[in-house]
Amino acid sequence: MTKNSLFIFVLLFTSFPCIAEDFSGVWRIHVDKMSAAFPPDLSEVKFPVLLKLENDGSKLHGEFQDQYGVRKALAFAEVVNDGADLIFCGVGSTMEKVGWMPIHHAKFEMGRLKGVTYCSRRKCFDWTAVKEDPQNTIGGEQKTAQ
Repeated sequence: MTKNSLFIFVLLFTSFPCIAEDFSGVWRIHVDKMSAAFPPDLSEVKFPVLLKLENDGSKLHGEFQDQYGVRKALAFAEVVNDGADLIFCGVGSTMEKVGWMPIHHAKFEMGRLKGVTYCSRRKCFDWTAVKEDPQNTIGGEQKTAQ
């Protein structure tokens, strides 16, 4: 291979942008493993059991349903790390002002989302999400977050 053809090959190969993962859809979430540093009572942390994400072409947005069946919009949902990671956070507030709002971080692994939730400045738990049927909507009774 000559220097010119090697240069053209490298130029073509590196000029293609990274392909971002498509995080859109409805995802069913379950907790895999609690952190040893986190209290065993999960009732203190509202975490999503269903996550619905939509991409309107310029921004990712959506909602989640927590373990109590309450639906909430996402305060933010951003794809970072050249499209490889998803970070999201719900709306609302913590029970106490000194508490830290849970932040959820996920990556694609073999067609599933593998995630971790951080709250109170430490890891709370690991979770896995499986994509639901595209016709599925966030289920349960329509409840409003207060």
